[in-house]
Amino acid sequence: MVDFKLKSINSDFEVEEIPLIPQLLFEQTSCYTYLWIEKSGFTTFEAEDIIKNYFKVHYSDIAAQGLKDENAKTRQILSIKKILSTKDLSSFNSNKYQDNKSLKIEKIIGLGNEPVYERSLHGNSFKITIRNLDQEIATDLYNFSVNNRPVSFINYYDMQRFGMDGGPYNTDSIGKAIIENDWKNVYLEFKKTQNSSLEGDISQEKITSKNQFKAFFEKINPKKLSFFISSYNSRLWNMKASTELQKLNKGKLVDFKNVGVLFFPRHHNFISHAFCYVKGYAFSGKEFKAHKKVKNRSLLVTTTVFPEKVQNDEIFKNKYKIRISFILPTGSYATMIIKQIFLMIEHNKRIQKLINN
Repeated sequence: MVDFKLKSINSDFEVEEIPLIPQLLFEQTSCYTYLWIEKSGFTTFEAEDIIKNYFKVHYSDIAAQGLKDENAKTRQILSIKKILSTKDLSSFNSNKYQDNKSLKIEKIIGLGNEPVYERSLHGNSFKITIRNLDQEIATDLYNFSVNNRPVSFINYYDMQRFGMDGGPYNTDSIGKAIIENDWKNVYLEFKKTQNSSLEGDISQEKITSKNQFKAFFEKINPKKLSFFISSYNSRLWNMKASTELQKLNKGKLVDFKNVGVLFFPRHHNFISHAFCYVKGYAFSGKEFKAHKKVKNRSLLVTTTVFPEKVQNDEIFKNKYKIRISFILPTGSYATMIIKQIFLMIEHNKRIQKLINN
């Protein structure tokens, strides 16, 4: 696979939600404020924690429609169960952060009496700069994007679903341990992640029983536990989707870094079901345990990729960069379509070489 670079700087990867705006009401009948936030260097969970602590509300009082990466410049909607003013925003935005991190409440969208709900958005708009390309590869990408409109790709979950950049990709292992009610292993796996430092951490030596391990997680944001289980579901779905496609098509197994070995069809006009179903799980905060739930997901996603002209890469010497933009439905991964486009380009070049010979 092409050795391209993404997210060399956070502004290389811009994501903006295409949200479903809640019904807006007058202040007298409202208890929620809807916010546009812009962040860089923070996960959505971290942004929620910062806003929650600043405005002194509970975990259940703040909600997002989608989860956004930390190594990117992202804009998204949050709801908070508190009526805020522009003065409150100015006060919050005076906070300063280190290590090129930023979090800003851009504006108040309006007020209402319902929180925003997870995945209640039409999708996300992406503007991505791909770096460290040879000129030929950059030109191939430009030409492919222009000549293949629209383009479809397999809707595999990518590495962001299984961990954070620079950390272990083990969130699915945490989810599996939650499902198995093995709270000691949940804790040990969780300790490996960068998230553990955000939770007021406690040392393993102070925990001597299963109930104490479980009690630790009863104090953290329950949305994180749901995310870990969703991560395990994503692993199951990728494996099932790969197996189903391999039954129907000829192709090859590709080792996607930090994701695993997945099937990639030989031809672009491959056979595919519309959806793939997997027997997964969901987390109940009230019962504080996982229960079985079937998860379904579209096997293919189709979009249009718009490229800008190829330029010299100012970060990687003697290399080139290209900026592309596209829209994806919620839950689909921009990094995965890029990886698959490069695989398609490689395949096309092999076919053309065979034809020419």
